[in-house]
Amino acid sequence: MDEVNRYYALEDLDYVIVNNNMSYPEDALEKYAAQQAVPVKDDVAETYKSSQILRGDLIADTIFQSGAGDVLQRSILRHDPNKVSAFLQEHFFANFEG
Repeated sequence: MDEVNRYYALEDLDYVIVNNNMSYPEDALEKYAAQQAVPVKDDVAETYKSSQILRGDLIADTIFQSGAGDVLQRSILRHDPNKVSAFLQEHFFANFEG
């Protein structure tokens, strides 16, 4: 959450959406270990006391594979856009009439 804090003040966030599926594939954990890294942890409860925290299964079922010419170190696990879309629909737009 330190990265979020670089761009937004805590009191400006009405909602914080967090992945709650910590069943990461073993090969993803091995890749993180090889990079001396770990998946993002849910540590928002104490930090964002004034925000409503919404949790859901948002992680893709596949591991991100960098392209041959990609020189940036990127996250191994990514959010699944379909899961995120369904989550937003359920929590924010279910009763939207427009």
